[in-house]
Amino acid sequence: FICVSCQQQQQQDLFYRRYSVRYGPGSSRIPPGYGLELSVLWNKENGGRTADEVAQKDGPWYPKCFPTTSQEELKQLAILESEKIPRAEELRKLRQKEMKPYLEALRK
Repeated sequence: FICVSCQQQQQQDLFYRRYSVRYGPGSSRIPPGYGLELSVLWNKENGGRTADEVAQKDGPWYPKCFPTTSQEELKQLAILESEKIPRAEELRKLRQKEMKPYLEALRK
C-alpha cells in the first residue's frame, strides 16, 4: 500500500535528480572564470565554450533535449553521472569553502 501523497513525493524527487536541461540554444556560452559551474570545475577549459562545444569535447553536461536527445549523449550520461559529476561536486564543496570567508565579509 502506497498513499497518493507518497507517490507524488516520489515523482517529485525524480525531477530533482536531473542535473541540467538545456533551456537555451547550443550557442549559449558557459561563464568562464572562478565560480561554481560543475562543467568548469571539472575542466576549466569549458568556461567560455558554447554548450554545444562542451557537449562535443567533454560530454553532455548540457544535454540537448529538443527536438530529441542523441543516443550518443544518452550513453555518455552514465559516465557523467558516475564519474564526472561526483568529482565536480567535491570540487564545488572545496570552492565554496574557499569562497565562504569572502562572502561572509560582504555581509558585514
